[in-house]
Amino acid sequence: MCREGRSFSRQDGYSERELLLAGSDHLEASARLFETNVFWFLDSAGYLASLGFELFLKAALLHCTDQFPASHNLVYLAKCFQRALNRKLPDEQVALLKKLNRFGRLRYPDPGKAVSIHTGDLDNIDKLFLALVRQFPPSLVVILLRIREFDPDGLLRKGDRVVMFKRVETQKPPSG
Repeated sequence: MCREGRSFSRQDGYSERELLLAGSDHLEASARLFETNVFWFLDSAGYLASLGFELFLKAALLHCTDQFPASHNLVYLAKCFQRALNRKLPDEQVALLKKLNRFGRLRYPDPGKAVSIHTGDLDNIDKLFLALVRQFPPSLVVILLRIREFDPDGLLRKGDRVVMFKRVETQKPPSG
């Protein structure tokens, strides 16, 4: 396993399903923000995409090595993933991961380290997602395909929470 300080494992409460569910939610939210074509949402879209890939890589590492490093660096996590699978990611994918890694800096405004982002980046994010999932062990792909399944009681759980819509009743002012 790659070592960069602390690492996390199942004993810390992490599971592939939870990491993939959170990661896919971030990627879906990112895609929706990109698709609005509202340029002031692009920083949020890029940051969420970076976070989504981080969680996908950590899920893969947890699946393959039973742990993952406490790192947000996508390039480092990808190197760990490559070592765990004894494979090399194509240069094009590594270049896209480097760009996505820079998107992680979009969480804070930093005028000294501007990050370039545009609506066309969504196509590259989609390509990288498909390429990365193709590298996953088949048993991890099965988990990914089932993350939106409901519990037998009809609930969708995320972490220790039940995810649901709750209607808010609006009260009409008394007539008088």
